Amino acid sequence: MEGCTRPTNNNAYSPSKKHPHPTLFHIYKHSILNWRIYLINQHRQDSSIFFRTHNMLHLLFDPLCGWCYGAAPALSALKTHTNLKWQLHPTGLFSHPQAMNAEMASYFWSNDQRIAQMTGQEFSQAYKEQILADLDTPFDSSASTLAYYLISQAVPDQSVDVLHRVQQLRYAKGTQEAAAFIELAAEFGLDAGQFAKDFAAGWPKELRAITQKAQSLMQENGLRGVPTLLLQKGGQLSVVPSSLMYQDPQDLIDFVAKQPLLHS
Repeated sequence: MEGCTRPTNNNAYSPSKKHPHPTLFHIYKHSILNWRIYLINQHRQDSSIFFRTHNMLHLLFDPLCGWCYGAAPALSALKTHTNLKWQLHPTGLFSHPQAMNAEMASYFWSNDQRIAQMTGQEFSQAYKEQILADLDTPFDSSASTLAYYLISQAVPDQSVDVLHRVQQLRYAKGTQEAAAFIELAAEFGLDAGQFAKDFAAGWPKELRAITQKAQSLMQENGLRGVPTLLLQKGGQLSVVPSSLMYQDPQDLIDFVAKQPLLHS
């Protein structure tokens, strides 16, 4: 299963022969979960997130996960061709600063090239030279997560597009500057001055609560990485095979369309 996983500790990157990369860098996972759906115990879900009467799609993500960015074309196509409601859940997976070094940057770039080949997503030279080569700036998704949250709260029906646009700032345009987030917010119709003020204030308690609930969902149900796409049928959740997010988008659309859903 392709995806990004949570670091188990805050140690610096130190590859070994047995484990070439610590958990943060286990981008590639192979699991029998692919091509199967596993039901998640509905009794373990938070009722404030999951509503028993709805058919919905839920996406667990972190904006600095390259695989989440790689999944964007398939997710966008799915949103366009289905009438299901969506709820996106930022996990804060990489919201704790990790020091960067040249070896990490090289590893990320190598992985990014694989994602690009699989999905057609752009990982630009600007990203390589201005983001990965900037070893003084920690690997930290806090700013991107906050920008996503503030914009998506204003335009919730566009949350999938908001996430992709936030990701593109990093991977295509090579910037994580506040000014870029402010400009993006204005493009979605937000007041630039108010957004700048809210962005400078940092994470509000509501965003912290959202990420904590997303993390609890992952931990309680053995979900180890992102992106994870969940299909909700009433009070029941199932995991959509992650491989479907990295191939022909029509495969993902067809898979979801074939699932029996509740009819009200």
